[in-house]
Amino acid sequence: MQKSEYEDFSNLLRVTHYAIKKATGIENLTIVQEESSRHFHLWFFPWTQYVVEKYGKPSLAKIREIMADYKNQTIGEVKWKELEESIEMIKQYSHEK
Repeated sequence: MQKSEYEDFSNLLRVTHYAIKKATGIENLTIVQEESSRHFHLWFFPWTQYVVEKYGKPSLAKIREIMADYKNQTIGEVKWKELEESIEMIKQYSHEK
């Protein structure tokens, strides 16, 4: 990775971390680089109060189980709206820094 690429990547991490935490009010955010893919995946996993209550304290080992559970769940219109609003807030906060 070139120095300029590293600086851009570091800035992306910093800005996204800040925006997600500010938009969601969470304390813990785990950043994971997905290793089983042929291309680059970066996950920002927010440990919401609900997730902590259901699965326990933040742990990298628990993320795959949680993601598998979420993949099998459906969400209703209200939850989709909340998700859309969170995404918009994250976008707005990412432009603050």
